[in-house]
Amino acid sequence: MKSVRRTGMLRLKNMIFLVKKDDGTKIGICGFHCWNKEKSSAEVGYDLKEAFWGNGYMQEALKEIIAFAAKSMNIKRIDAVIYVENPKSISVVERLGLSFDGKIKNEIFRDSEYLHRIYSIYCTK
Repeated sequence: MKSVRRTGMLRLKNMIFLVKKDDGTKIGICGFHCWNKEKSSAEVGYDLKEAFWGNGYMQEALKEIIAFAAKSMNIKRIDAVIYVENPKSISVVERLGLSFDGKIKNEIFRDSEYLHRIYSIYCTK
């Protein structure tokens, strides 16, 4: 957990601010957009300031909230909806074990392709 020593989390409603521990700089957010208690599922969302890309901050934050969701929220499935032209974001979720699950229907098309794809993981406690 390399960035646990460098980042902390502050809760703001359903999203969490990611801050650098050494200087308190807010570097991004992550959290759950939707939580379906009946289906034990949630959709995760996140955004990181570009200056902090490639340092493992978001991967660690998502790893922690996925573990928290499985253990404390009884979440069985977590989805991430990702813009198809965001390979860095796709790489982050794939490294965490999320796999391509499908394309979002009824979205805007670009050259006959859906703009967003769903990546999912099934959680264990």
